Amino acid sequence: MNNYYWDEYINYYVNDDLKKKIVKFHLSSDESIFGMYNPMPIELFEQWKKQLATINYPDTKISTLPFNKLSYELHDIINVLNSYIKNLKEIAFLPIVSIKVDEDLIYNYGIDFSNSEIVLYNIYKSDFMIKNNYNYIISYFQNVDESILLYGSEAYLEIALQIGYIKGSLENWLKKRFTIKNIMEPRQRWTHGLGINPYRELLIGSTCIGKNEK
Repeated sequence: MNNYYWDEYINYYVNDDLKKKIVKFHLSSDESIFGMYNPMPIELFEQWKKQLATINYPDTKISTLPFNKLSYELHDIINVLNSYIKNLKEIAFLPIVSIKVDEDLIYNYGIDFSNSEIVLYNIYKSDFMIKNNYNYIISYFQNVDESILLYGSEAYLEIALQIGYIKGSLENWLKKRFTIKNIMEPRQRWTHGLGINPYRELLIGSTCIGKNEK
């Protein structure tokens, strides 16, 4: 069947309102229309960019756990994640590691690569991970303010591409060792459960990791 045949089906089934919203959103990030947004003086901007060479983590700190105290599998996952993140010059996103602790408790950690530890900042009471047989979930949040200063009107797209590179690279490595699933809670519910401010950090994607079932 030729493309014209399928185009007829596509035109019939595609939601026009959703199509308009997606196209409008995409056009709103066009630098040629809206220009770059960066009012910060250039010297201050260059100084500020240097601190984006490392991953940030949430300000709240309940406790910390050194990398060498982690399970072998989580230690390996974080090391591989770091090997891909090191390829980026500026980092304007926040990775969060969620660990299943009990039937209805999820411990959520930021990653402090500088001090080789994960930082517990939030405990989420939910049976979501146990129901789906997940051991870990890595969630990637775009920092809205930092990404706007870096990329202006193209901030969302640029950080989504960064996260896509990191997420895809890690998942290619994980697939040989673990089960990767895509069943996920709605973004706003998961963001709220993780104690993340949805007006400052946008959930772009998550990787759900379970034991290898083979």
